[in-house]
Amino acid sequence: MLSEIEVILAGPATTAAFPRDIADVTPAQRRTIEEYCARIQERLVRSLTRMGIPVEEPSIPASRAIQVALISIDDTVEELKSRRMRRWGAIPEAALTDLDDGASDVQALVRDFRCVLVDGVTGSPEDDGAN
Repeated sequence: MLSEIEVILAGPATTAAFPRDIADVTPAQRRTIEEYCARIQERLVRSLTRMGIPVEEPSIPASRAIQVALISIDDTVEELKSRRMRRWGAIPEAALTDLDDGASDVQALVRDFRCVLVDGVTGSPEDDGAN
């Protein structure tokens, strides 16, 4: 949960499609929040150590965590396709095409992104020739 606070403090990415938080924390508040988070973490580790509970080192590679997030995005976008959305009620034909096209575009980018992670290839999404 302290990690969630750190993410909030980092602020939304300027390109976030659906930003959640409004950056209203002053620099002084930010320093205080960071200090409290560090103190809480230190006390937690100290308590665990005192009780003989080992503090585990990180064990999940960032690339794997990103892959899992991308799989989740791909699955979620699949649910936006017309054949899945029809079960929620009537949808205008034009909207069905837009849903399918939009979902396919996002899925293609997500799959390219996953390939980049797996293959270690670098490059920009703009380099895909779609522009």
